[in-house]
Amino acid sequence: VVIGLRRDGSTFPMELAVTEFLMDERRYFTGVIRDISERKRAEAIIEASEHRLRSILDSMFAFVGLYSTDGILLEANQAPFNVANLKPEDVIGKPFAETYFWSYSEAAQEQVRQALRRAAAGETIREDFRGRIGPGQMIDVDIVFSPLRDSTGRIVQIVGFGVDITDRRRLEEQVRQSQKMEALGQLAGGV
Repeated sequence: VVIGLRRDGSTFPMELAVTEFLMDERRYFTGVIRDISERKRAEAIIEASEHRLRSILDSMFAFVGLYSTDGILLEANQAPFNVANLKPEDVIGKPFAETYFWSYSEAAQEQVRQALRRAAAGETIREDFRGRIGPGQMIDVDIVFSPLRDSTGRIVQIVGFGVDITDRRRLEEQVRQSQKMEALGQLAGGV
C-alpha cells in the first residue's frame, strides 16, 4: 500500500501496479493507481468489530471454544487459560481431548472425544465434564458442543460453551447430605 497525494493536499491509501514493456527497443513503464480508501475503512470497521467481539468473549466467565470437526481446538476465549493458568499455545491447535484439562484420565478424554464426534455428526451435546485446572484441582463444567454449518448445511466446525458448576454441585451435595441426616434423625426419633 502506497500513500497518494490529492490535488487538495489530502492523502489517501492506494495500490500501485507498475508494468514494464518494450517498444521499439525502448523500455516503457505504465502504472495503474487505485484508491483503496473505502476498502481500508471497511477493513478498519471489521477489525474494530472483531476486537469488540474478542473483548466481549474474553470478559466472560464462561469457557468458549471453536473446534475443527476432528476435535482440534482452534480458538478459545481467555477464561479457560485464566482458570487453569495456561497459555493459549498450551492447548490451541491440539486435540482438545488430549489437553491438560482432560489428560488426567482416559475416561475423561474419551468422554470429550465422544461428545465432539457426536457434535461433528450433527448433534448438539450437553453434558457435565470433570476437568483439571491445576495439580489436584478439579472443576465440574456443564458444556454444550454444537455443530456450526456453512451456507450449504455442511458441518464445518464445532462451538463449545462451558460453565463452571463446581459450586452448584457442592451445594447440591450439601443439600443431599442434610436431607439424608434429617431423614435419619426422623427415623431415630420415631423408634
